[in-house]
Parts: sequence; C-alpha cells; structure tokens
Amino acid sequence: MKLFFVFILSIVSASGFENESPEERWERYVQVLREYGPDEKNIMVSNDTPRLLQYKFECDILAPSATKPDSVHKLRPADIDIVAALGDSLTAANGAGASNPFQVLIEYRGLSWSIGGDNTLEDGTLTLSNILKMYNPNVKGWSIETGPADNHNISRLNVAVPGSTSIDMLEQVETLIQGLKTVKTLDYDNDWKLVTLFIGGNDLCAYCRDNDSYSAEQYATNVKAALDLMHVERSLEMLVEDGRYDTRDDFTVVIQPFFEETYIPPDGEGGWDGSMFAPDCFHFSEYGHQGCAMSLWNNMIERVGEKRKAWLPEDKLECPSEDFEYFYTYKNSNETEQNMDPIGDLDPIGQAYVVTMPSLTLLLTVMRIQHKFDCEIIPRSTTRPTSVHELTPGDIDIVAALGDSITAGNGAGASNPIQVIREYRGLSWSIGGDGTMKDETLTLPNILKQYNPEVNGWSVGIGQIEDYNISRLNVAEPGGKSKDLMDQTQNLIERLKHVDWLDYDNDWKMVTIFIGANDLCAYCHEPEEYTAENYAKNVEETLDYMHEEIPRTFVNLAQTVMVTEINKLDGCFCDLLHRFSCDCAKAKYSDDWRELLNLTNAYHRALETLVESGKYDTHDNFTVVIQPFFEETRIPPDGEGGWDDSFFAPDCFHFSEYGHQESAKSLWNNLIEPVGQKRTAWHPDDIVECPSEDFEYFYTYKNSPEITT
Repeated sequence: MKLFFVFILSIVSASGFENESPEERWERYVQVLREYGPDEKNIMVSNDTPRLLQYKFECDILAPSATKPDSVHKLRPADIDIVAALGDSLTAANGAGASNPFQVLIEYRGLSWSIGGDNTLEDGTLTLSNILKMYNPNVKGWSIETGPADNHNISRLNVAVPGSTSIDMLEQVETLIQGLKTVKTLDYDNDWKLVTLFIGGNDLCAYCRDNDSYSAEQYATNVKAALDLMHVERSLEMLVEDGRYDTRDDFTVVIQPFFEETYIPPDGEGGWDGSMFAPDCFHFSEYGHQGCAMSLWNNMIERVGEKRKAWLPEDKLECPSEDFEYFYTYKNSNETEQNMDPIGDLDPIGQAYVVTMPSLTLLLTVMRIQHKFDCEIIPRSTTRPTSVHELTPGDIDIVAALGDSITAGNGAGASNPIQVIREYRGLSWSIGGDGTMKDETLTLPNILKQYNPEVNGWSVGIGQIEDYNISRLNVAEPGGKSKDLMDQTQNLIERLKHVDWLDYDNDWKMVTIFIGANDLCAYCHEPEEYTAENYAKNVEETLDYMHEEIPRTFVNLAQTVMVTEINKLDGCFCDLLHRFSCDCAKAKYSDDWRELLNLTNAYHRALETLVESGKYDTHDNFTVVIQPFFEETRIPPDGEGGWDDSFFAPDCFHFSEYGHQESAKSLWNNLIEPVGQKRTAWHPDDIVECPSEDFEYFYTYKNSPEITT
C-alpha cells in the first residue's frame, strides 16, 4: 500500500512563460541576468541584518502512535516519516537568503517554508520540516542548502521548479513518485508522507495573455490531474472515479487557506512592510518563508472550517490541542465539515483559484495605439534610385537595427517583471515585423510594408540574437553600450553578406541605431569611461566602418532617452529595479542626478556635431540622419496626479508594446520631417503622419530645405 497525505494551497507566485518548459523559462532568466547584469562591484548588497521571525516553540512533544496508524485521519506530527513538496520558485525558495536582486536566482531550498531542512528550529530556522523534526528527528525528504531541482543531493523530495504553472504539476508528481520509489532509505508502501502542493501564481500572471489556458476551470483541471495521479499511485487496481480524495483511509487532501486573505501589512511609517520579500520585491525573504511555515503548521492543527485565512507577524507558533492530537482533515473535523469533499465540491472561482497578496501580482492589460493609417501609398521608384537622398518609403528593401535591450524588445509583451527577460523582437519599434498595421501592430517595418510588401530583414517572435530565424537583422543585444556597436556592426555585415534573399551591393538598406542608455546608467560608477567624448567616439568608429563597408544605406541615428525620467515611476518594485538597473539616475536632484541630466544633453550635442560635420555625406549611397524624437520626450501625467506608466514594461524601465508603438510612430514621423524641423518629443496624441505630396522622399541633411552642410 502506498500512503500519501497531501495539502493544496492556492496562491500567486512568480511568473510564467507560455510555450516553454519551466526549465527553459528559468534558464533564460538566469542566462540573461548573468550575461547582461552589472559588474559584481556594482551589485547592490544590503548591509542590513536580515529580519527573522521571533518565535517560541513551547509545545509538549507528542509521542508517535504506538503502532503505525492505518488511517490518514489519525496522524500525529511524529507519525510523519517523509516530507515532499511540489510548486514553483516560492517552494524552490528563490531569493530566500538573497541580499541583492541577482541572488534571487539562487534556490535556497534549505530555507523553503514547507520543505526546507537547514539547521534546526532551535537554531532559528523555522520551516515545516524543522517543526516536524521536533516530533520525529528521523523525518526525511527535506531539501538542504542551495541548488536546482536536478541536484538531488540538495533538492531531495523538493521537486518544485521555478516558473512552473499548474499544468506542470503532473510532471512534478511523476518526478516525485520516481524519487520516492528509488530512495532506499524509505518504505514506499508503509511510510506516511506529507506532501505540500503550492501553485497558481504563474497561472495568474499569464492569464491576461491567454484567458483560456489559465482560466479558473483549467487551473482546477490541472491540479485535479496531479492529485488524481497521486491518488491512483497508492493502489494499482483502483481507478479515479470523480476526483474525491477521501474514498479510503490512506490518502487525503486538505486545503490550508492561510494565504486567502493575507495582505502586506503596514510598516508603521506610512508605507508597507517589505521585510517579508526578497530584494526583487516578489519572492519571499527568509522572514517571509518563516511566516509561511508557521502559518502552514498552524493551519494543520486547526479544524476545517476554523482555519485562519491570513497570517500576521504577531501570530505565534501554536501547539496541537490536548483534546485532539491529530492533524485535522475533512473527515476528522467537526460534524458540520465531515461530509465536505475538498476537491469534488470545490467552486473553481472561489476557494480553488484564490488571488492572494494582490500587490504581488502584476496582471497588465496590453495597450495598443488606436492609430489610423490613411496615407496614399507612394509607389516604388520606377527604377532603383542611385541616390540615398531620393528614397521613397517603397524603395527600402532591407531593414536592420543595432542597439540594446530596448531594440531587442525586452519586456515588450511582458505581463509581469520576470517576463522582461524575454526578447520580444517581433514587437521592437524599429525592426519588429510581427503582425501588420491592420492588426494594430505598429512598428517601422510594418509601416514600410504598406509601401513595399517585400521589405525584409525584420525580426519576428521571441528569442535571442543567436536564434537567427528570430533575430534576423536585429543584432541588438541586451546590456549593449556604445562600445559594443562595432561588434554588432560586424555581426550585421556578416549576416548581410551571407543571406540569399538580398542583394548586398544594390538593395537599399535602412539601419536604425539606438544606443546610450546603458552608458548613462554606468556613468556614476566609471565617469571617465562614459563621457560624451567617448560615447561619440564609439558611435563615430561604428559609422565610419559602415560608411566604408555597407553600400546603399540610410542610417537612422536615434538620440538616446532621458534616463533620469525613471524617477517619476516609484513604488517598491520600481525603486528596487531602478537602483539595480540604473542607480545613477535614481537619486533625484542629487549631484549625480543633475550631472547625468547634463551628460544626456552632452550625448545629444556630441552626435549632432558628429553628423552635421558632413563626413557621412561624401557619396550618394550612404547617409546618416539624426532622429531626435527622444531628446525632449518626458513621461506624461496620467490625469490622476501621477505619471502614465503604460508606456513601460512591468520593470518600470523597458518599453511596453504601447511604448514601442509610440516610438515607432515617432521614428516614422521624424523620417518624413525635414532636418531642422523634426519634432524632438513624442506625445500620445500624435498621429501617424504621411509623406508630403510635395516631397515624397525621406529627408536627409542634403535634401532638407533649411540645412546646408
């Protein structure tokens, strides 16, 4: 006989990625943060002593049953032989011991609230496993130290995988069963097992992008499938009938509801207590894990129907009742609850799919510009133009782009902060080619497709630069600085020369360069390296190389953004991420902040001086034009006394799809405005302009009416 005792908790968690396995999701998170994160010396490390729960364990130790119980409804704490857990990054304990955002990558499994076994309760490490050790020092299965799920010496029977959603629970159950059957130190048939299942946050975080896959009904179906498999595994001859898990005395499921009405408490200073969270303001700190462990334990010894639905810092570690020394189940609770079925009678919109800790869950509605494209389609030139100063929109054959994470599209389609690591290259403002203008996917290539459906080079879908079928001629790399432009240019030239769908010498190419934000964000750490002079020098070397190597090219040189604007976006998560990704810009009105504001303007003027020198207008098959629409762009007010954050991804730094659309619209408008008359800021109420009837070419320094070079 195989014996299981299962708890199910419904809660929000970390974020999900559709169409990828949990391992792939998390591995990409790890890869991006490691590859593009700040240097180690710039990582913020908290010097504060971590807050830990102040508790006392004053319970009388109940002895185990005289003989091994034959009913799951008569289990004492000391009767538990094995602990196990399924779930996502909260059960994997990402960030539980972290002192900076990068350490949230580390899975502190030994500190996990439901399954961690580091140290002991007496040493101050409060986990469910350590409480159980007080009653049965030989309990097994708890995870230790730090490491991923596939390091079995660390994870043991903690099979939780960061990024998991409810659909992944069936696979985790299979992994758990395999582990239980192969561990020689346990008796698979006779040991009593306590399994904690904790899932749902990633489903919630993905819901707004896929309502069907992450509906309450689908969530309940996925959890039921996982529980059914555990239920079946206890007896090979038994078939699951209707999802009821109290049909025999060797298996039960109990919902522990302590998260249902849990909210972040105030800090006593007019804000909210962030001590329960890791440095990413999303995962739990060790203090948070301790609070969860205490609350789970307390729920276990409370009757069904009388279980507390919230945990509070002032809660204490309760003891089993002298009158009832067993863990409570639906069957052994009072008469009113005795006939309740925990899953079969569950309302999937209520108890089974509870949105808890709403401030942890970022469910963002994807905004798109309500635009109209009413332009008359100017036909391609009857013969291929021989001058870059006589290019109509339909004459562009190839698009390409260089830059950083903005051009890579990081977070453009994200619904939560973790998804910002995804490169939504198909939505990128200057180079994305997903959808069409009719689908309201506004990007520069999609506008150009209106004039030339055969234009090529645009990136598609989601993926990194190494995936050529995704990135194509979008060679932008997250974390890129001006000093990286030369490498990107060489990559671009190699791609241009080796694809069979373009004519390298004769096709007209439009290349957009957008760089500088990461230089600015690093300035206060290395001011001598990130001066305006060095910035302009790096860009100049790149343009010189292009001028020499790439024929028939129109280069858009977009001025960099005002990174100091991020101060308008505040809140726990925004503040933390800003200090982590651009701390130089965060100290508003400080000397560093003012210096950075001046430096941004110096970057703008340095590029103007470079391009207006005329060195890139020495022949008619190459030119560079500065597109200045970002120079004076500011975050607009939201009409409610705050600032409109709809232009930004959930990390309050990268652009949302809406932000990409606004950038694409403004770039297009700059292209058809004369040099000297180009708008230097974009506004939400701007429209997609049309080329002038009197002048159908893209404007350059040479063909603009009011500029001489």
